[in-house]
Amino acid sequence: MKLERRSFIKLAGLLAVPALPAVGFSGSSTTDAAFTDDATLLDIGLKKQLFFDDLLIESVQDVNREFHQPKKCDENPLIVKDKPWEHVLLIRTSSYCVLRDPKDKLFKAWYSDEGWTNELVRSSVTWPMYREHYAYSEDGIKWVKPPLGIYREDGQDTNIFRGDLKTGSAEVFGMIIDPFESDEAKRYKSIYLQAPVDKNGQGHSEGARFVISHSADGIHWKDYDKYASFGNHLGDVLILNYDLDSEMYLLNARHFLMDGPPPNPRIPLTKSFIPPYYPGNFALENRRRIFQCESKDLIHWSEPRLILAPDGEDNLDESLYGMVQYRVGDTWIGFVNVLHGVPDTMDVQLAYSLDGKRWRRIRKPWFTVGPAGSWDQFMVEIATQPIEVGDELWFYYGGNGYGHHDWYSEWFREGLNIAEKDVNKVGFFLGMAKLRMDGFCSLNAGTVREGIFATRQLLSAGKGVLINAECGPDGYIDVEVLNQADEVMPGCSRKAFDRFTGNAIRHQLSWQSRTTIPLQSVPSFHGDTSTPSVSFRRLVFYMRNAKIYSMQFSD
Repeated sequence: MKLERRSFIKLAGLLAVPALPAVGFSGSSTTDAAFTDDATLLDIGLKKQLFFDDLLIESVQDVNREFHQPKKCDENPLIVKDKPWEHVLLIRTSSYCVLRDPKDKLFKAWYSDEGWTNELVRSSVTWPMYREHYAYSEDGIKWVKPPLGIYREDGQDTNIFRGDLKTGSAEVFGMIIDPFESDEAKRYKSIYLQAPVDKNGQGHSEGARFVISHSADGIHWKDYDKYASFGNHLGDVLILNYDLDSEMYLLNARHFLMDGPPPNPRIPLTKSFIPPYYPGNFALENRRRIFQCESKDLIHWSEPRLILAPDGEDNLDESLYGMVQYRVGDTWIGFVNVLHGVPDTMDVQLAYSLDGKRWRRIRKPWFTVGPAGSWDQFMVEIATQPIEVGDELWFYYGGNGYGHHDWYSEWFREGLNIAEKDVNKVGFFLGMAKLRMDGFCSLNAGTVREGIFATRQLLSAGKGVLINAECGPDGYIDVEVLNQADEVMPGCSRKAFDRFTGNAIRHQLSWQSRTTIPLQSVPSFHGDTSTPSVSFRRLVFYMRNAKIYSMQFSD
């Protein structure tokens, strides 16, 4: 039996099906709503603190919060379809990855190529061949697609490293440089979907499987002897990551039952592969949402657990297509690719979490499509962590300016009258955007009135304070430190503060050139004298025409 690619993903596993995680009857997922703040979260140690929410804020006056978009690179797009063996570049959610290798300092990109042709579309093929390509860059802007000596096509050496008519279709689903691996031959890890194809380029469900592989250089790969046991089956968007604290591998994924029960047969349906949506009925929830699996060894995985879902605040046609996550201090930041089904477009929202399990989402587009006529006018997707370059974060993203989502592959079967009928013109290309380090959001004071921002009483053993901040013309930031009794600590008054008027990613606060602030031991209510010397301290910022992006206590 031959199945569509989507159908295989939904039916690919062999294990029993567990119950889906509970979803609130109000339409909001419990993971989005039950984010409980607690006093223990104010023990911030020496970790960097961002201002996504009000957790650290005791009070503000004439201060607001602003979210900042990355600035798209003038040289975009950086990787395009320019080789004769490339068909439809699939630089999309979980179909590409960009890393910077700490050993050779090269930027490296892996991306998929979807083997569509106009003939395959008109033949109603549902699963074309996928192949994986490699490129590198010295500066992150100009990219090289090197001949790898692995696969040849029409007599030409290519940059294809995995997937052909002999070995079968292969689509990259996630890649990392493994921080837990001691064997240099296994530095790189990836998960990909391998499926056999016939001579016509049609994929088959028989024998298709998710595979974990390792590599020393990111080019020559070897599969693990054991295939990954994901518990239940997963959907076709997987993003591989890890948690340094728990030393666990993370996989943001889809549940294979994500589409929910079959639609009500008594209600008319269109030919669209997007199922009908039943507002307010959690038992029939079928929109795309984010699940997560965990593993200690990349082979044995936990069952997929719901971590983020669309709800009643989202539009009727919106779904959460996939999410990559990135950590700053205690804060996990998620980049959620949101699919708008009716216009068939995509943009990116921010989400954040303090434990990686309970997430809150910022309910407006953070990274948006380009203007009409641009190379990314329809879709932008982020599926790889930002790369820290100097004082900036570089976001590599997939963009699409001709060929909405799957319209180019669905028009024939659905009988759609669209412009994207020539797949030779379709492509998802690679772009890059830059953001100030930790510059996701800021607390701002205007030019007319002075603003005051007071933190809650924060617990830390740090003896100094660092801020990421900038001041405009005639702008300034003054800071004073209060003790647990809200008294100004000796030597840490506003009058003694060395006023900050500049623009710095990591500025050390000082009072008459002194960068240390007093520590006061916190007595234990339970008589525990082994508690290290720490202090509760409140910081009060006086600001005019200034922005604060982050703060942290330092040694």
